[in-house]
Amino acid sequence: MARLSAKDGYSAFISYSHAQDRLLSAALQSELERFAGSWRHPRRMRVFRDETNLAASPALWPSIVRSMAAADWFVLLASPAAAGSEWVRREVAWWVEHKGADRLLIAVTAGRLHWRGDDFDWSITDAVPGVLAGVFATEPNWVDLSQIPSSDERPQLGDTVANLAAPILGVEKDALVGEHVRHRRQLRRTVWAVGVTLTALLVAVAVASVIAVVRARAEHEQAQVSAARELAALADGMVSSDPRTALGLALAGNRIRPGPESELAVFRTLSTTRYVSTLAGHRARVNAVAFAGSVLATGADDQTLRLWDLTDPARPRPLGDPVDPGIGAVAALAFEPGTRRLAILGVHAELTGAETSRLVLWDTAEPYSQARTTPEWKGLGTSLAFLPGTGLLAVSNVDGVGTDGRIQLWEAGPDADARLLSDAAADGAGPIYSLAVSADGSTVATGNAHGDGTDSGGETGIWELADGPKLKRVATLDTGPALSVAINPAGTIIAAAGQDRAAAGSVTLWDAHSHSRLGRPTARSADQITAVAFAPDGSTLAAGSGQTALLWDVSDPAAPTAIGDPLAAHGETVEATAFSPDGRVLVTASRDAQVIVWDAGGRIRPPLAQAATDTSTGAAGPNPALRSLLVTTGTRSPIDYDAVTSVDGRTMATVDERQRVTLWHLGPDGARQKLTVLPPETPADGRVPILPQFDAAARYAITGTDIEGTGSRLYLWDVSAPREPRPAGAPLVGFTGPLTLSPDGRLLAAMRKGPEGYGVVVVLFDVTDMARPRSVATIDATREAKVLSLAFAPDGTTLAVADNAKTTLFDVSDPARPGRLGRPLAGLTGLVAFAPDGHTLAVAGDEQGGRAGLTLWDVTRRHDPRRIGDPFLASGAGGTTALAFSVDGRTLLTGGSDHTIRTWDLTSLTAVRTDPAGAVCRLTDAGLPPEVWARYIAGYDYQAGCHGKG
Repeated sequence: MARLSAKDGYSAFISYSHAQDRLLSAALQSELERFAGSWRHPRRMRVFRDETNLAASPALWPSIVRSMAAADWFVLLASPAAAGSEWVRREVAWWVEHKGADRLLIAVTAGRLHWRGDDFDWSITDAVPGVLAGVFATEPNWVDLSQIPSSDERPQLGDTVANLAAPILGVEKDALVGEHVRHRRQLRRTVWAVGVTLTALLVAVAVASVIAVVRARAEHEQAQVSAARELAALADGMVSSDPRTALGLALAGNRIRPGPESELAVFRTLSTTRYVSTLAGHRARVNAVAFAGSVLATGADDQTLRLWDLTDPARPRPLGDPVDPGIGAVAALAFEPGTRRLAILGVHAELTGAETSRLVLWDTAEPYSQARTTPEWKGLGTSLAFLPGTGLLAVSNVDGVGTDGRIQLWEAGPDADARLLSDAAADGAGPIYSLAVSADGSTVATGNAHGDGTDSGGETGIWELADGPKLKRVATLDTGPALSVAINPAGTIIAAAGQDRAAAGSVTLWDAHSHSRLGRPTARSADQITAVAFAPDGSTLAAGSGQTALLWDVSDPAAPTAIGDPLAAHGETVEATAFSPDGRVLVTASRDAQVIVWDAGGRIRPPLAQAATDTSTGAAGPNPALRSLLVTTGTRSPIDYDAVTSVDGRTMATVDERQRVTLWHLGPDGARQKLTVLPPETPADGRVPILPQFDAAARYAITGTDIEGTGSRLYLWDVSAPREPRPAGAPLVGFTGPLTLSPDGRLLAAMRKGPEGYGVVVVLFDVTDMARPRSVATIDATREAKVLSLAFAPDGTTLAVADNAKTTLFDVSDPARPGRLGRPLAGLTGLVAFAPDGHTLAVAGDEQGGRAGLTLWDVTRRHDPRRIGDPFLASGAGGTTALAFSVDGRTLLTGGSDHTIRTWDLTSLTAVRTDPAGAVCRLTDAGLPPEVWARYIAGYDYQAGCHGKG
């Protein structure tokens, strides 16, 4: 390398706090000037530092300005003292104003430096003066010298100097360090004997080679980690709008750097979205979708029809080439129930007022050449549906702008050409944009709307099959404009989408028999609802709204409940939606020419494995489900008594209707043997028992009574001899439940009773010596709400606190200084329980109407918990009274006030956690096309996604 000589003036100007960094700045000046210098030319550059280069002068500031003007680079020794120095602030401000930030280097000697987004995070950063706010476009590189004591008379800077010297000299750091090492070796050769020097040189070269290999490997690994983290962050921000790309990015990060961190990113991305796959077989707007078993038909404005095999929804397979029926744009599709016979409605609409329509009937099990086509008729066909069991087909039409719609009835049997039987006008109702038929074929609902459906004109018509046969309108529903209608499989509920006394983006449910409105319109979006569909079991309703699909739980039609977040992946408006007959998937079709397949059942949601009824605690012996629940946690029952067992399942404590606490021995066959009743055996009036708790070894038990008003007590018992329990210490007065013990039995969390009569402040007690419990900290972040449940994580370092507004996680690794972890968990709250592995937190709460919901959270990163899938109903009416994971973590148990214990199978969730990348490829078509890979991932060879797809 050519030797670099110092220029006139200064190569660098050092700005620092005299009080903080006088010794360090002197060492840095010396090291910079001599770094990589040879024994013949030891001084490589000139560096300005005021104590060595500035003579005493009455005009000190002009002298400093002249020195900065003569310098090429500015080195700021950053520290809180420097940030508060007026001289440092003036020097930095002058440099930024006159020379910019491109040649400003930062070396942190003390304090904090934190970058967020496009500037320093000034709520954390205290090491640089505020004049640097907004100066840097991107995060500047900086050198950490904070580990070097400021009081060290001869600080050892080492190769850290190279991080500053390299940009000042305009030389790559590795090259500069190499030259520095080379000059030092030359100096050794002049001192040591030739033989010794050569030997030392060989050793040095070998060590340097090993170091270089290790360093290169470490740098490569760190680059992989950084790339995987960046891709995980991109996936996290993109999953709600472009889930396929998000899954591909997370998967790519895992392939670049496999490991727990990238696997967690894949798991979280998959558990956040219902996306399965994309069908990209059309070139224009897709208007219609229809299912026959696992076969999906799609029709579009490109005048083609396509059939797809969705046996494996993650790998949809086209069945043959696109079919052009020759009837114009495909406007609607319908399979005859129980068959593969498909009705295809096509329209020609080149000129307003000159629209024509035609029908095609095709048994898709046969070649298309055997399809039968009807003559065309004047008007714009909008929708069609078979009347099951009748061989009849209903078709809706619009004759023109401002005219009433018509509903036709066609004979559409398999053995003859379709024949028009009747053509009825919807007098005064306006154009018909959609229709739906009940499962028994007796009722047809039509959605009518004037104009584009956004004004006040319109209704939902109810038609019945009459003699003729013909369709006769028998009622109207005052829904306002209805662009889409659906009838549930039971034929009891009609869903009408449009503008029913609400915004355009609303759906109203109606009683199909009484024709009365069920509850209030459901509105989740300002965008117009363009399509609605019921799931095969009738419990879920899907609606296309703008570029998304919305889901509701309509098992209680009077109070529909929104399910999860909107399903977003389309680039334009959703035109049609349909559930598969088995209810596994939902498909949405859009103006963006794509059809997207979604998971409808909740692939992460645990399925119900068992429901054991009549499970009052009096049946604890013979009931396996209740026994399992008692072994893992306490349960509450509105009759008989409350109960909880020790961890080993051998001892049970019950609180009966007379508020007495009784200890029982539980045999392996579930038989109970009464041991003793804890004093007082005859409690006073107004005392409410607190559910007892055992420590991990079942040597101690904590009981309590909550007395009306503000009085309450917790009692500590030594139950190592359960037939002869004895007090372990004085009662804790003024404390109440809920309460919980840490897994190691050393920490008790209980509630301090407030003036409202319930616990609002969590108090942590050190109960290592149960006879002398010691209060170590309070957690008052919940003082505005009533605490309902407490739970320690299995490692004892985290406490979950559920109140009647939220669930919050607290770090209790240092019990004397508990701290909140991340943001409170939004949504349902009530009972909480950690899984045995500590990665999952279950939160059960009650919704309006008494239905109990359950949410699972991934708490692998306790400071950043994420919801797993969507909340789901966990109990019947009356709510959830008990919640626990099984000891092996394979099942989740919920107890309801309906005396039913429900067992939820966590096998699928565990499988996804164990192999998230495999689950993504098994459950979706995730992948990145080469051009998308190139856009987001630089420096790594392209890898195809799942199933070899991009």
